[in-house]
Amino acid sequence: MNLLVSFFVMCLASVVNVPVYHIQGHVADIEDGTVLYLRLVGPPSRDIDSVVVRNGNFEYRGNAPKEPTWATLSIKGKFSSVGEVYLEKGEIRISGKIYNTIVKGTHTNNENEVFKQTVSPMYGKRYSLGSMLAENDNRGAAYRDSMNNVIKTYDNQIDKAELNYIRTYPKSVIALRLLEYKSSHMNGMQLNSAIALLDKSMQNREEVVRMKHYAKQLLSCSEGTAAPDFTLPNSTGGTFTLSSAKGKYVLIDFWASWCASCRNALPSVAALNKKYEKANLLILGLSLDRSDEAWRKALKQEGCSWLQVCDYDGKVAHAYAVSAIPLTIIVGPDGRIVSRGLQKDALEKKLDELLKIGK
Repeated sequence: MNLLVSFFVMCLASVVNVPVYHIQGHVADIEDGTVLYLRLVGPPSRDIDSVVVRNGNFEYRGNAPKEPTWATLSIKGKFSSVGEVYLEKGEIRISGKIYNTIVKGTHTNNENEVFKQTVSPMYGKRYSLGSMLAENDNRGAAYRDSMNNVIKTYDNQIDKAELNYIRTYPKSVIALRLLEYKSSHMNGMQLNSAIALLDKSMQNREEVVRMKHYAKQLLSCSEGTAAPDFTLPNSTGGTFTLSSAKGKYVLIDFWASWCASCRNALPSVAALNKKYEKANLLILGLSLDRSDEAWRKALKQEGCSWLQVCDYDGKVAHAYAVSAIPLTIIVGPDGRIVSRGLQKDALEKKLDELLKIGK
């Protein structure tokens, strides 16, 4: 934004008393002459302003949105953003190094810096622990059990840090954004407890109302409740009804052809299918694909030989409050849900326990 336009925006805003944001940045290691775009995260994401960086300096001015709005500083063709900023009324100062900026000055940006310094670093360590476990998977069951215990303990520490942040900043949009992310990994009781940490002024926001509804859905299909029955088309031209499998344990694996992590997990499901082929267990792959062609193509590519059905319209996923995949649910012989959300070693351990394998 050139100086003449900036001056005009500020003058016009002062005349009509419109709140404005003013961003002043200095990031010395950005190449001189770089065009730096101010991009709303969305969805959909879109560029709303751009400046040319001179000697590491850049500046933006604009009318402040009604509430703090998440944006990034981005360079065309670069996957990672230079930094993130919340647009709101006031003076915002950006400093530091490219891809590691410090943003301060206004209420929300100050709160975000606290989050970046106290909670965010924990995610990096958690990723390292997961990578260490994957890289040393051949070291045997004792090593895996030990590492899984370490990871579980650390996950609990992350959870406490996240909830403490929400408790400390109950009016913050950062806390709201954090809780929205956490909600897909929580059960109904946990989510309701976390929602209660938010300030009263937040309780009627659209995002919070949506999470309350999701918590209600989760409680309706939590462990111990009757599994919602369904009938879906299978991959061989017939149909499958869940209640027809009463008397057996049923492992439902929610996945989709477009979900990379789901497809990466399919070899593990195949291994479970082989291990428990003579046990009182039915493994059911339940795809969320909308495209029959994509679903069948993935089944062929992955060599899925166990029972497969497709939830084309998403009604079953809705009934089971599925917000993220892959997701596994174990249904007991009595038709009630035994477990929800177990993966890998924890899932196999639970199945061994239920099916009395190795005893």
